[in-house]
Amino acid sequence: MADRRATAALALVTAVLLAGCAEPAHGSADYAAKAAMTAKTAADDVQTARLAARLGGEDRAFDPYLDVVLTKAEDDLSAATQTFDSVQPPTPADDELRARLDAVLQKASDGVAALRIAVRRDGGGSLPTVAAPLAPVAAELQRLGEPAS
Repeated sequence: MADRRATAALALVTAVLLAGCAEPAHGSADYAAKAAMTAKTAADDVQTARLAARLGGEDRAFDPYLDVVLTKAEDDLSAATQTFDSVQPPTPADDELRARLDAVLQKASDGVAALRIAVRRDGGGSLPTVAAPLAPVAAELQRLGEPAS
């Protein structure tokens, strides 16, 4: 009997936690605002990683420091992506915005991860070359972060 109660309690807690993962937006305008905020946050994280790459290439920062900065940028980017992806698009039309932003966020995540890997393997000198593909990604994130007119 106690096992059934424990199982039922666990199922209830799990259901409550999972229900909180998909927060609905309050209309398309709210969803677009959340997407723009996510894009701005991600753009900042990518720009931080690009700055670290430049400093590493110029030998103006120690590799352990660059590792910390790049790891933090990667973690922050991941958190922003997860937060946005937990928001339920309110209409099927909003699915396109989600897909477009998610594609750019994935490129950003891959690029920042590549920088983290590079600094750990090769040191800061290799970072500018590895960071080069992030320039258009940062520009696209900044564009997506601008208010819709």
